[in-house]
Amino acid sequence: MSLEKYSLKMPKAVYSGTNSMENIPAIDEALAEGIDIPEKKPTPPDTVFSKALGGWYDIVVVMYHDQGHIPLKVVGFVYNKEEHHWEAVAGINMTLGLPIIRVSVDHGTGFADDG
Repeated sequence: MSLEKYSLKMPKAVYSGTNSMENIPAIDEALAEGIDIPEKKPTPPDTVFSKALGGWYDIVVVMYHDQGHIPLKVVGFVYNKEEHHWEAVAGINMTLGLPIIRVSVDHGTGFADDG
């Protein structure tokens, strides 16, 4: 699926480096397909998300669910402690490279809504 549907003509991608050696073949293949990976190597996961938030990248590729969801929720979930409510619970994740559009909402456990 082309990201041009989402107004990303040439998105800048980054691979979050959990196990850097395993990521190198995937990065080489993506580069060969013309995907723009500015650093051309895995990026340390302790800085990749702050760089993405700062506009360095359009896409962060992570190797497992929580590696991507935790920082997304830190930014997208806003709790007002004084008023005891969520002001924002926002975020989606998108699986790229499938022949279908696959997105999922990011949400919490729902424990506060449990009876």
